[in-house]
Amino acid sequence: MSNLVFERREPLVCKGGDAAEYQVGDSWDARWTARLSEGWAVVTQTFYLANLKGRRFVESRVEFIWCRDPADPGGTELASDEVWIDHTDDMSDDPRVLAEQAVDSTAAEWERYGPSGAPRK
Repeated sequence: MSNLVFERREPLVCKGGDAAEYQVGDSWDARWTARLSEGWAVVTQTFYLANLKGRRFVESRVEFIWCRDPADPGGTELASDEVWIDHTDDMSDDPRVLAEQAVDSTAAEWERYGPSGAPRK
């Protein structure tokens, strides 16, 4: 197991962009970073209200980025991958509240979902 430690970035929640074609309204981001043996791991989880074929629910897109500079992950990206999570069963249907309550990213998640070719520690 990796000794990778993620730190939540400030601000804890910030307004996000478009995360999905079926997104309704604003999105909210939570972000974590960790130093890798080469570069940085940046995990951004974007929460938004979705309306897919008449079904309304909160979903999040989790982006795993391997980059050179955590202050500019998109501009210094080496590789990335992403997963989507349906939050239908969560206690809240407010995307901002879920972003505020987001659980810290972990080394195990990076090992499982991090982009192919990226260092794991």
